Amino acid sequence: MCTRFFSSALLTTGCAIVLLSYLIYNRFSIKEMSPKPFENAEGGSVKLNSGYFMPIMGLGTYKLPEGAELGYCLDAALRVGYRLFDTAIKYGNEADIGMALESLLPIHNLKREDIFITSKIFPPKDNFAAEVEKGVGESLIKLKTSYIDLYLVHYPTYDVFSEEADQDPMNAERRKQTYLALQKIAQSGRIRSVGVSNFEEQHLAELEILNVPMPAVNQVEYHPHFIRKELHEACKKRGIVFSAFGSLGRMAPSLFQDEAVDKMATAMGCNKAQLLLAFAISQNIPVCPKSTKEERMRENFESYKFQLTDDKVKALEARDKPGTEGNYIRAYGWRVR
Repeated sequence: MCTRFFSSALLTTGCAIVLLSYLIYNRFSIKEMSPKPFENAEGGSVKLNSGYFMPIMGLGTYKLPEGAELGYCLDAALRVGYRLFDTAIKYGNEADIGMALESLLPIHNLKREDIFITSKIFPPKDNFAAEVEKGVGESLIKLKTSYIDLYLVHYPTYDVFSEEADQDPMNAERRKQTYLALQKIAQSGRIRSVGVSNFEEQHLAELEILNVPMPAVNQVEYHPHFIRKELHEACKKRGIVFSAFGSLGRMAPSLFQDEAVDKMATAMGCNKAQLLLAFAISQNIPVCPKSTKEERMRENFESYKFQLTDDKVKALEARDKPGTEGNYIRAYGWRVR
């Protein structure tokens, strides 16, 4: 009996040693074998070049109500299932979002690591590194968090509506120094992934020579009237996730009254907003629509259930307008030197 027990123990120990050796040999760890945060997010996720996963379904917070009303919006969003919240320094609502999430997460039985926060900073006009450090630091304090999941260079120059800023000869240096500063902060763990927004291919090309990781994300306006095919390909070539804002084109009549959009939505049994969001989601393009109403939030969130076939995607892509005619959002990265 003792001999059998001893042999069994040796066999068990031997198996454990073999398993441990296998794990070490393959450079795995128990932590790495576990599902990563957001890998199995409802609605899908994309893997960023930083190694982190990002939910495809996000809630945009630009021009959402302030204070307590914003809290009601986030409460509804968490109840619906949103786990990604997209904000920016420019939006002026980081503090309201931070306070709301601090109160709401325990109520929804969630922790900080259960949500994905995106914020953004415009390139400073001067004092680049110091201003970026200050901006990120203030974002962390206002959002009441020790890290931000994704931090974007909001625009390729310091002012979105200034022709003078568009043509400023210092723009390339501003972009470079802002991006490098964010990458340095990322090394400290206060930012998990660094990306950009409204960058054109020439702006992305500048970053390739910096000997630092390429952006994890490029967030741009995207819908059937503005598909940015060449920019999409430029991002794909560089391992950058092409991400969408303005998926509903600010409800532009020309987009919502497009005959192809109307017919396809009717045929698929969804509303037009859901179709426009599904157009991106079906291609693994993250979206961040905004709404203040829970019913509309739920409809938008459930857009991932309406998967478009390749033929349907191509049919909507054929509605693309020439040049920049389909630009419905006031963001004009292609004008920036």
